[in-house]
Amino acid sequence: MSPFAGFSTAILVAGIAVLGVAIGALGGAIVRIARGRVILGGLASLVAYAVAVAAIENPRALVAFGGYGLLTLLLSYLSACVVGSHAERAGLGPVRASLVAFAIAVVAGFADLLLFRLGVGVFVAGSLVVDAILVLVFLRIPRQGRSGRG
Repeated sequence: MSPFAGFSTAILVAGIAVLGVAIGALGGAIVRIARGRVILGGLASLVAYAVAVAAIENPRALVAFGGYGLLTLLLSYLSACVVGSHAERAGLGPVRASLVAFAIAVVAGFADLLLFRLGVGVFVAGSLVVDAILVLVFLRIPRQGRSGRG
């Protein structure tokens, strides 16, 4: 019997959450550099996440544990959009702003994953609060400073 047999569910949830961070940060950076629509980029990231989880694990894992990855996906995607908008307004070009946005989004996503150590309820509550704050910050960015057409 494997020494990690009792931790298989925890490893699955952690893997799904890390996948959410990676896809969210990458999706936000791509939307930032392409100056695309934020809503459409978010939906494309969500579809990419669902396809990746279904391909790596199985569709039942997406239904059972996909919410953990969705929280980190949303947090890292919104972080990339907000940071990219501010970085480009600060004078960085689109490529540099996208790289900075990707890096900050990955750091923010993994910092969010540290809340798992305090419990699942703390992780969910903390993620939802930070996501709500990021949405409010993003909505306060002037429309011409947002990713592309808004």
